[in-house]
Amino acid sequence: MQKHISEAIEDYNEHRPHGQLKGLTPSEAYAGMELKDLHVPEKLEEARRMRVERNRKRSR
Repeated sequence: MQKHISEAIEDYNEHRPHGQLKGLTPSEAYAGMELKDLHVPEKLEEARRMRVERNRKRSR
């Protein structure tokens, strides 16, 4: 259970772009990154792909 919680927290803070942060992850926003440094559509697609992959591995 602790492992799943840790993974969820990491995913939320490090991998998932947030609408309220204009496509930044919380870690990126905290570090002061600007949107001009990112490719938001590609980043959103990569985050979705990673979630699907992790979910498939867990369901086995």
